[in-house]
Amino acid sequence: EVRGNSIYRKQWSTISGMSADYRTIAASVDGGLFKRKNKKGNFVGLGAVFLSDKAGDSHFGTTSFNALGSWVKSISSLQDQFLSLAGQVGYVQRSVTSSGLTWDSNWAVDHVDTSIPGETLLGGFAFFDQTIGAMYFNLRNERRKYHTGVSIAHLLKPNVSFLDQDIYKRKLTIHGGGTFANAASNRVLQPAFLITKQGRQMELTAGTYFKYVMKSASVRTGLKTETAISFGAWYRFKDAIIGSVRFDYNNFNVGFAYDFSLSRIAKANAFLGGSEISIIYTSPAI
Repeated sequence: EVRGNSIYRKQWSTISGMSADYRTIAASVDGGLFKRKNKKGNFVGLGAVFLSDKAGDSHFGTTSFNALGSWVKSISSLQDQFLSLAGQVGYVQRSVTSSGLTWDSNWAVDHVDTSIPGETLLGGFAFFDQTIGAMYFNLRNERRKYHTGVSIAHLLKPNVSFLDQDIYKRKLTIHGGGTFANAASNRVLQPAFLITKQGRQMELTAGTYFKYVMKSASVRTGLKTETAISFGAWYRFKDAIIGSVRFDYNNFNVGFAYDFSLSRIAKANAFLGGSEISIIYTSPAI
């Protein structure tokens, strides 16, 4: 199987005085190799990720290209439990434009005069980044399966400053989720959580999808795919409530999510956070 994923996110466009909002585009592709040749159930995973992010009036940009690799090993005689060890290497570019910004020097008695020269920022720079991770997943029962994993990003703590020195602190990520349903039910619960910690900053997001299966996939032949609709509710601790909807049909997965801000920024954006659209395609098993 080969999986392709694309995401578009736009947020904070309602903040007063913001002439440029925050937009993120990401795309990825991944797949497994040697699944059928290895009788022990082990296989290799390969993937690539592209991300482009533009933020605010300075058009603060982050563009990254990442290559991923993993070794997935079966740890049970039934080949239904697996342990994966993975690594990622990325090339990251940072850029900023000072033309859209105003400075103290632009203030002319009672108004802002953009014709007065302001400060000039370094145009951009680039660096390499590295991530390692591990994940356990249990596929013993198609109606009850779960996974959990951990990763550490920014291993070599690169300098990410435009002017002097600002060391990227390592980021710890812990995540997990599962699928739970009764044998004869077309209603499925899919909870998940995500915890990230970088320096003194910590983020916790948890919630679940409530999935309704309208047409089940064929178990033996794989010729018929599942048709389902899912509604999700998530909470990002002290920051936002997230509502989402997802539709699965014919190897495609299309989703939409929206953040409703709860933090102090809600006063500026009228509780409206960001919208996100995602499209995933998974090729049929060969």
